[in-house]
Amino acid sequence: MNGILKKHNAILNFLLQDRYSAIFLLVGVFSVGIGIFLVRDINTAMLALTLLMAAGVLNVMERGKRLRVIQLSEERLNAVIESINDGMFVVAHDGQVEMVNQAAEKRWSQPRDAMLGRQLSDIMPDLKGTSIPEAIKECVRTEKAMTIPNVKLVHDQAVHIYEARLFPFEDGATLFFNDVTERQQAENERLRISKLESIGLLAGGIAHDFNNIMTGVLGYISFAKLDMPRDNPVYDLLSEAEQAAVEARALTQQLLAFSKGGVPVKETVNISSLLVDVTTSVLRGSTVRSEWNLPDDLWPVHVDTTQINQVIHNLVINARQAMPDGGVLTIRGTNLVFGSSTQIKGTTLTPGFYIKLTFSDEGGGMTQEQLNNIFDPYFTTKDTGAGLGLTTVYTIIRRHDGIITVESAPGEGATFEIYLPASSQIQEIDSVPQTQEQSPLQRGEGRILIMDVETNIRDLAAKSLSQYGFEVETRDNGADTIELYRRSKEMGNPFQAVLMDLTVQGGMGGEEAIGHLKKIDPDVKAIVSSGYRNVSIMSNYKEHGFCDVVSKPYRVQDLIEIVQHVINGTEQTRKSSLQKVK
Repeated sequence: MNGILKKHNAILNFLLQDRYSAIFLLVGVFSVGIGIFLVRDINTAMLALTLLMAAGVLNVMERGKRLRVIQLSEERLNAVIESINDGMFVVAHDGQVEMVNQAAEKRWSQPRDAMLGRQLSDIMPDLKGTSIPEAIKECVRTEKAMTIPNVKLVHDQAVHIYEARLFPFEDGATLFFNDVTERQQAENERLRISKLESIGLLAGGIAHDFNNIMTGVLGYISFAKLDMPRDNPVYDLLSEAEQAAVEARALTQQLLAFSKGGVPVKETVNISSLLVDVTTSVLRGSTVRSEWNLPDDLWPVHVDTTQINQVIHNLVINARQAMPDGGVLTIRGTNLVFGSSTQIKGTTLTPGFYIKLTFSDEGGGMTQEQLNNIFDPYFTTKDTGAGLGLTTVYTIIRRHDGIITVESAPGEGATFEIYLPASSQIQEIDSVPQTQEQSPLQRGEGRILIMDVETNIRDLAAKSLSQYGFEVETRDNGADTIELYRRSKEMGNPFQAVLMDLTVQGGMGGEEAIGHLKKIDPDVKAIVSSGYRNVSIMSNYKEHGFCDVVSKPYRVQDLIEIVQHVINGTEQTRKSSLQKVK
């Protein structure tokens, strides 16, 4: 009896679980009854039942296959949804969340169950200030897909820029939030570089012409001081004028930093010593004090000392101006190793060894709009200044294959971070050469050939060198210079040195002339001069056949010292362009 009940229960369970099979069974039983009644043949009726049951089994099997296909499709769809990097939300027409994916969970740091059933604007409060809520309604109403760019949302304590895409779905919409923050930063970086290059074309030409003019001003002032007693009242007045000319030279050097093609003149230096020396000098006498966190083993860097001096000087000046009532400027240094390409604020750093320098002030901070423009030329948040300081910093760091970033908020000060490639020479090195007392100029001897297209510069150089014992000849183009040099050598009265302007408009300048002079005299001692400091030849003059370089505008003392060192074959210790004249 129990066995029969078990069989009956199994049959009942089967019929209850699959109504289609039950219908087929009932139809079969009915068919058997009809068959017996009509044909009075039990065998025929059973055959009909068998065929009908076989058809039922096939139908059940087909339904099972379809169900498995549907189930597999659902699993695949879920896998695709979970693999999407964009945060995905399915919302009803009123903004209630019905589905989210794994990326949305991670990005907004909330579990899925906590987001389902809530309003999307409750999960992302910043949405209320955007066009997203109205866009959802519009998408549902029109049944058309929509894209909304530049949606700014705050999470992870940072502002992220999203591109939102909406697709109609039943009586709601599916939203995809694509984080384009890094892409936007990279595009802003590209536009900034393009803008600087455009300005560089203009700035380079202006700075070159201005430097030629300032060479006469600075040169003749320093020339007038050469033999003047220091106790002469005019001496101090000339020194003030000379200092103003030196500061004007520093301004043009900032303009030249934007010129396309400039290559830093690099050497391996101890960046810690550079930081301390420049910062101490800039903050002397101010109400701002510095605090340091520089490890003893901070790696050296391969940089243009003059340019990095300018970077530190400008950043410290910026911090001092941001804290007029006093405060603390904290400077930190860190060694970093990147094992793979690393994205930092839209810029990619290649794998390698780096140092990171951090400058943090306690000033009033900046708004997001100010941060977006902080490195643009002529943009300033101060009442004074030309707005070139941070642009110069940005350009120099980029020229050194590094990057600079800034973080700030109103009332929270500002933090600038600089990433620079470390030198391959991880060893003990000297710090910045110590400034030595300027010794009196010594008289020299020898013949000097000067080539410059500007008459006033030729005359200034000739008078200065002649007064200190040199015999001087001048020419205004490369072709005449080459001919005079060749003729003098053949006559047994050669020149001991040649000073040539790098470029001559409409003629041959020093860049081309040096090759011809080398053919005449492989040992020619040539000095290149130009108002373009940041060009390849001025940066790597030895590779182009020159013995030294003098950048315009220059003081006559500097010119005379360089000529003497070139003739004597000794090294010239270079001074910072910011050094105060005495």
